[in-house]
Amino acid sequence: MLLRLPVIIAAMLAVVGLAHADDDELTIQGIGISRDVDCQGKNVGVYGAENEIALTGQCRTITVHGSKHKVSFEQGQTLSVSGSDNIVNGGRAKDVVVSVAKNTVTTTLEAGE
Repeated sequence: MLLRLPVIIAAMLAVVGLAHADDDELTIQGIGISRDVDCQGKNVGVYGAENEIALTGQCRTITVHGSKHKVSFEQGQTLSVSGSDNIVNGGRAKDVVVSVAKNTVTTTLEAGE
């Protein structure tokens, strides 16, 4: 079942720890990178500042950490956004966690099994 309500989250919550990247993660790290990335069913991590990333295809966990990123995605199992002033726009996600300050996330929550 798909929930059709868009979720807009502006979070100002306590800082949570960042999970370490694993070998099965596509990592985009830097400042001012602009790139389209095919998730290929993998975890994707966007780190640094001011990156503009378009994620295509099916992603597992999408991690956005840093500041002033602009990230779009088609589909992800889990979306985790931390840092400040990030903008994330997506298709569908099953789980969404947003922390720290001034992050904006727009997605459609997909109901679990």
